[in-house]
This record gives sequence, structure tokens and C-alpha cells, in this order.
Amino acid sequence: METHVPREGIHSFRQFIVEVAMIVLGVLIALAVEQVRERHHERKVAQEAREGFRSEMELERKALNFYFDRVKAPRESLEKFLAAEKAEKKGGATMATYEAPIWQFLPSGAWDAAVGTQAFSYMEPAEVQNYSLVHTGQLMFNRFAEQMQPVLADLDTFRGRTDLTPEEQRQRDHDIRTVLEYLSSIDQAGHALLRYFDLATTGGAPTSQ
Repeated sequence: METHVPREGIHSFRQFIVEVAMIVLGVLIALAVEQVRERHHERKVAQEAREGFRSEMELERKALNFYFDRVKAPRESLEKFLAAEKAEKKGGATMATYEAPIWQFLPSGAWDAAVGTQAFSYMEPAEVQNYSLVHTGQLMFNRFAEQMQPVLADLDTFRGRTDLTPEEQRQRDHDIRTVLEYLSSIDQAGHALLRYFDLATTGGAPTSQ
């Protein structure tokens, strides 16, 4: 911003006061305009982050509901397989009765984008906390799913075989129990995440789980 001294000079104290007041007023107007522009930018960044979270949460809500529907049958088949084996003590004879569960991964790009644009600094703390719960739920869900993958791969090597050795049968049964434990953890993380979606969408206060 530039200031200009009157070409004719200042001939009285009153004129001096007027000129100073005009300069101060110009500075205040410039600062006000800049502040308005900054606030507009902050609101835009925050709103874009909210829209990113809203879109991501809606997609993940559908993905989770799809996952919960599709994982029921495989989970039941694993449980029935272990129960039948325990009752009949036939090991590999019941090998064909179980089905491997599907795998689900949830993206967290909205959080990364909000961090990159510093959008959280333009939001209320309660709103940021709700989005933080969503991100934590995504990480927990993905961590359990990722840890389950090697066990599923190992379990798949026993699929359809009826010639398992006693050691292989014990390993297979251990893998099945491990997968069931992971499925339980994934289920809890997924349902908690759905609650976090509701909190973030409605702006409710987070509660301890």
C-alpha cells in the first residue's frame, strides 16, 4: 500500500490531522479487506474439507453395509466347520464345508487432504474431534483387515484338501480361529465407525465407547 504526501505541503495542524486520519483510514480499510479475503479463503478450505469427508463417509457407509452382508455366510461356515470337526473328530474330512471371508479396505484420503490444506485450523475443536474419530476408526478397521490377510492366505493353502497331516490340521484350525477373532475385531471397528460417521454428519458431541 502506498501513501502520498500532499504536493502543496501541510500548512496547519488541522490539515496534518486530516491527512493522518486519511492515511489511518486507508490502512484500516486495506486490513479489513484483507481480513475478509482471508476469512473467505478459510471458510472455503473448511467447506471443501467437509464435503470431502461427507462424500468419503457416504461411500464407506455403503461399503461397510455391503461387507457386513457378505461376511455373514463365510463367518458362519468357519464356525460350523470347527464345531463339526470337534464333534465328529474327522479333521480334513469336513474340509469342503468352509468359505473364506471377503476382504475390505477403507480409504482415508479426506483426512490427508484436510491435513494438507490445514483445514482443521479453520474448524471448531468439536468438529475436528469428530473427524479424528472417523480417521481413527478407519485406521483400526484397515489394520485388522491387513493383519488378517496373511492368515487368510495361509488358510487358503488348505482349501479342498483331504490329505492333511495332523500338524497341518492343527495349523488350519488355528488359522480359522485366528480369522474369526480378526472378523470379530473388524466387526466392532466397522460398527463403531458407522457411529462416528453419524457424529461427524450431525455434529454431535463424541462419546466414549
